[in-house]
Order: sequence, then structure tokens, then C-alpha cells
Amino acid sequence: MHSIWKRFIIGSLVLASLFAIAGYFYTHPDALRAGSQVLRTPLARLDLTDVGVVPIEQPAVLPPPLRSEKVAVSGALTRDGIIAETNARRVENGFTLLTGDARLDAAAQAKVDDMFKRQFFEHVSPTGESASTLVAQTGYTFFLVGENLALGNYKDDQDVVTAWMNSEGHRENILRPEFSQIGIGIGVGEFEGEKTWLAVQIFATPQSECTRPSTTTRARITDLQVTIDAKQKELDQRKAEIEAMDHKDSQYNQKVSEYNALVEEINILIDELKQFVSQYNVQVESFNACANRILGT
Repeated sequence: MHSIWKRFIIGSLVLASLFAIAGYFYTHPDALRAGSQVLRTPLARLDLTDVGVVPIEQPAVLPPPLRSEKVAVSGALTRDGIIAETNARRVENGFTLLTGDARLDAAAQAKVDDMFKRQFFEHVSPTGESASTLVAQTGYTFFLVGENLALGNYKDDQDVVTAWMNSEGHRENILRPEFSQIGIGIGVGEFEGEKTWLAVQIFATPQSECTRPSTTTRARITDLQVTIDAKQKELDQRKAEIEAMDHKDSQYNQKVSEYNALVEEINILIDELKQFVSQYNVQVESFNACANRILGT
């Protein structure tokens, strides 16, 4: 007899436990579906306003402007000839050829014209413009920029390049392995009361040598963040509505089901965002590694 009551009591306790569990899931919307309590997943945020941690402007060695002792104007300097002579020196020393760039030519020629006009012979103009300033004004984006200046009456292109090569700082610019492009400015005119040549070499390494992070990927990250934020706001509103409802309301379970469906939608978007952020971080790391190799940092 006692064993029958014992089995009855145990059975009753088991049923009571089952009803209690069922009641819990009915009265707690957040427990109706696994994962519904997680409204947002932590994300690694990127500073999308600055994808490159490397400095943009790092001028190369700017040696003191070179003046020739020759006074009589003779011969002629040419853009192509100076580039050819410069590249010949690089090849002799085991470095790659420089390629000419029209924007660097424009910056170098602007420097020549300005020095004649305002009668100065320095790397920085009386109003503060430098080679970096002039290059940037052409729309050329760079990691490195350098400048060689020469004033005097050089016999020819070989003569002026030889003069630069015989000067330690100018030689360093000509043979700097990180430089890949060059621009030339030349002119003959009156300087300090005498007729003379002015020549400018501008060296640079364009940012295009490193693949920048994808603007499409960056835009997709921004779009996803905006979408997730909007859906999160909607989710919060739905949760507040559910919490204000009577659990016995005929619409209660439907509201909970809609809430959980939105949670799932947000989590899918978050997973997609994580993938794009991961891709973007790889691109940023690759760009910075390339830039650091060029800058020697």
C-alpha cells in the first residue's frame, strides 16, 4: 500500500515538474526559442575614416640646393635627357628605373617658374610651399616625395646629373630604392641679375603602388551597420510591447514568434557584417604592410 502511494506521489511530482516547465516557456517569451535573448552580437568596429595608419606625407632627403660655378650659358637641358641620365645612374647601382609622370613634371615646372618669378632658390618658397605641396596640388597621392634643385650653366643633361651625383644628399635621392616615379622641371632665365638655368627633379612613390582597401566592402559594412541599428530599434519596440501584454492574450504567442524571427534576421545580418569586417581588416593589414615596406618603418 505504501509503495502505491509512494509511486503516486513521485508521479505527481514528475507531472507537476512538467507543468511547471511548460508554464515557464509559456510565460517567458525570451525562453521560447534558443538564442532569442541575444539581441546583438559584439562586433569588431573599424574606424572607417582612416584606413591607412601610415603617414601620408614623409618627404625624402631635401639636400641644400646645388649651385654651379659656371657663369656662361651654354648647351641645353631637357626633360627626357635628365630622366635618361638619372636612370642610367640607378641601373649602374642596381636599382630599378624611374618612370616619368606628367603630374610630377607639372609640380617640378611650377617650382622652376616660381623660383624665377620670386627670385628664391630653396626647397620651401617664401610663402611656405614645398615639393609636397606642389605635388599634392596636382592630385597625385604619395607615400614619399623628394626634390633635387640645381642652378647654374650646365653643359648638358649628363653634366647636371653628374653634379647631383657628386653631392651626397642629391645622390641619395637619385638612388633611393623606394622611389618609383620622377618629374622634371627646367628653364632658363634671369636669376639675381644673370642668365642661368634652373633644374628641378621631383621623386615620388605613389600610393597606388599599394592596393587600398575596397571602397565597395567599406560601403557594405556601413550599410549593414545602419540596417542592423534600425532593426535593433524595431526589436526593442517589439520587446516592450510583448512585456506589456497579458500572457493569456490570444496575440501573445504570435508576437513572441515575430520577435524571435526578427532576432534571427538580425543575427544573420550580424554574421554577414562580421564576414565583411574580417575581409576589410585583411585588406587594411595588407595595405599597411605594403606602405610600411615603402616607408621603411
